[in-house]
Amino acid sequence: MKAKLLLLSLSLFSFINLFSTNNLRIIDPEYGSWYNYSASIKTAELQVKPMGAYVENNLYLTIGLTEPFTDNSRKLEIIFDFELPSNSLITDSWLWIEGVPKQAEILDRWTASNIYEEIVNRRKDPSLLVKNGDNQYCINVYPMSPNETRKFKITYLTPINWSKNQISCDYPSGIIRSSATLSDLTVYAYPNGTFNNPALVSSGTAFKQLSDSAHGNCYEATIPNSELGTAKITFTDSNSAAVKLYKYGTDDEGYYQFSFVPSDWVQYDASSKKICYLIDYDNLYVKEKKQQVISTIFDGIASSLSPKDSFNVIFSNLGLDQAFSSWQQATPENIQKAYNSAIISDYSNLVQLIAKGVNYLNNNGGSGKIVLITNNSVFEGISKANDIMKDLNALNSKNLQIDVINYMDSYYNYYWINNNSSYGNEYLLSNIARTNGGNYYNFYDEINVINYSTQMTEALSDITNSMIENLDVYTDTQDGYTYGRMTFTSGKSSNFRLDKAIHQVGKYKGKFPLSIEISGEVNNNMIHSQFSIQNSDIIASDSTIETIWNGLDIMQLEDETQNSQIINEIISQSVENRILSTYTAFLCVEDSIEICENCGDD
Repeated sequence: MKAKLLLLSLSLFSFINLFSTNNLRIIDPEYGSWYNYSASIKTAELQVKPMGAYVENNLYLTIGLTEPFTDNSRKLEIIFDFELPSNSLITDSWLWIEGVPKQAEILDRWTASNIYEEIVNRRKDPSLLVKNGDNQYCINVYPMSPNETRKFKITYLTPINWSKNQISCDYPSGIIRSSATLSDLTVYAYPNGTFNNPALVSSGTAFKQLSDSAHGNCYEATIPNSELGTAKITFTDSNSAAVKLYKYGTDDEGYYQFSFVPSDWVQYDASSKKICYLIDYDNLYVKEKKQQVISTIFDGIASSLSPKDSFNVIFSNLGLDQAFSSWQQATPENIQKAYNSAIISDYSNLVQLIAKGVNYLNNNGGSGKIVLITNNSVFEGISKANDIMKDLNALNSKNLQIDVINYMDSYYNYYWINNNSSYGNEYLLSNIARTNGGNYYNFYDEINVINYSTQMTEALSDITNSMIENLDVYTDTQDGYTYGRMTFTSGKSSNFRLDKAIHQVGKYKGKFPLSIEISGEVNNNMIHSQFSIQNSDIIASDSTIETIWNGLDIMQLEDETQNSQIINEIISQSVENRILSTYTAFLCVEDSIEICENCGDD
């Protein structure tokens, strides 16, 4: 029986893993999955509360058929594949049964899957939440009558996007957009400690203070569906310390986490930059409106350049207009002038735009680099793409660097090329970057978990600012040591940058203060800095730090070569700390269903 159970679970894992990103559907289990009913999110609510380097999220979803019908004999099943940002940790799941929320148990995946299948066969109320891979999850909810809805809650932690005295919080815009009908997102923001003044940026709505029995003291706002992916949730951070250090434990032992921006501590005189931006647009391959795209691009340009840099912009239109006739200093005034002059067509003019950009650099000193920003998704075959690259390489005789940002926001036009999947114009665009010494960024892989404006800002910053290679962040206590250190950055890109916050979570033994030593290389130049954080600058925290440490440790174990010892360690750590892993599951059942964790073969 145990062998059969393992086979069942592995088959379920393989089947569910066929789906990726966000896919909401409803099926009738009696007829299998050959037919999917159209499913809609009827209500979506999100509670956000900053917790140091992470944000605690409670996502409430109510789901039903897009077009309900009456048939009490039919019992349907919700299947929702969804994606969360990198380094996210799911810590709880709840299911509403007859109007009452029931908290899920966390079990090993084989046991949970078997119980779920048995309950579905017995027509009882279960939900099953599993992890299918990096950032990929699936929740099943059963049963649902064709004329009713089901409600559930998922609790998870996501890394903050921190910049000086402000943080921004990723929210699940892709999850909400998977609904067959448009759904808004109601957000409840909870100030915590030094994190205050929640706001919606790039939105027509604002937070209003709320105090009631259902939500407590918080701020409420609704992000309309039309703004999902563009609006940003932010908090101010009144902690002015250059290193934000949190501790959980005793004076001699416990967990710590800290965040800092390397440029606050490392002296590095970056050389001035010279960049020509080529902005292309096709209204068929991005959900954001053209003006939103243009505005977000210029926000990213403004945040990544300084007045010592030079820039120009060429716009995709019939005349391929330039913002300026020659290089201009990247002052706020000049960036605003370029923005005001932006006239962009609704159709792509990709090849001519690239040629105009290369010729501009060749005729204006022959130095600098090109940043191509496009969502052109019409692939016209390998032969034509290769001809374009051949002509481009001949034109680019001075080997100017060409970086490419592909902001196509979905999986348009799938192709199978050289034993690899390719979407839209990826073959041409990625090879333009590769053959011209540039970097290639695409949005469609994570557009459902990281909003469009954040991805654009990060891509432009990654392209513009210096990367830290071979980064090492070493920590030590006054009379002891630290261990189990895990260093990471937030956002789509895992690259460490001088201007981007770095986070570390670890364990300590011994008394603080904590000494921090950072070293690495920037543009082949070594960097090094050492500093100490005094007790007066340390913020006492709660067990969330312990949860974060255990969650990241589980992820590291999942990345290792798997064997029975590692799998058992993952399961034990996952169950003990209520953190979802690839080998465990959150299972929610009616009180009348007895969960047998140690049943024999009978």
